[in-house]
Amino acid sequence: AVVPLALRLTVTMGKELDKCKAADNNQDDSNNIQFLSSLPFSAFNHLPRLLSTIYIQMRYPADFEFDFEEDEDAEEELYRAELRKFYRRVVSLYPDLCLSFLGNTLSSLSTPLSTTPTSDMEASLRLLYHHCEGIRPPPGTKTILRNETFRSLLVALHSSDVSHHSHREVLMLYYDVATRYSSLLKDHPQLMPSLLDSMSGVRGLQHPHPKVRSRSCYLLLKLVKDMGQNM
Repeated sequence: AVVPLALRLTVTMGKELDKCKAADNNQDDSNNIQFLSSLPFSAFNHLPRLLSTIYIQMRYPADFEFDFEEDEDAEEELYRAELRKFYRRVVSLYPDLCLSFLGNTLSSLSTPLSTTPTSDMEASLRLLYHHCEGIRPPPGTKTILRNETFRSLLVALHSSDVSHHSHREVLMLYYDVATRYSSLLKDHPQLMPSLLDSMSGVRGLQHPHPKVRSRSCYLLLKLVKDMGQNM
């Protein structure tokens, strides 16, 4: 029931925002938000609950095996892929509010991050990884990295001990995030040594699980290419 409801709300919010912009082309997003919030009923007013629901539903069960060749796990992944699409759509409509939600979600994680429950850590990293896909103008990665708030979230993540997390999916997703937003590291070279150590050591290329080794190898090569002379 969550997916159809999320779809209806995002479509309605898009229509509401289009009406605001059509009524006054000079209004900025803050004025649009203020206007929508003042309406007796507006889908926009349900945005915080929608984002919270998406995040909760994106969390895998504690006993999830991450074996996507199994039918049950494959169905779980397809469901969460739909949720990620909705998240990207909401980000495209209200990027500032979604960024605020993302920041609150990450800051509410239990610390140290190396011991954060896998379901919470994985879902939070998913939001962070896919956030740029809803950002306009494209490419979203470059656009969002001009935002100091978003950059501070990445710096805080790299400065944490998330690379010491025990679950392989968290490790791989962290490396995905680091590689996707690698241009940040050019301005923060002090973050590179610990990242490279993780990706090339027992938590990456020398990890006991072949999937982690393979993914780390691919991402490390991509990271080195992206960084160029900044390595």
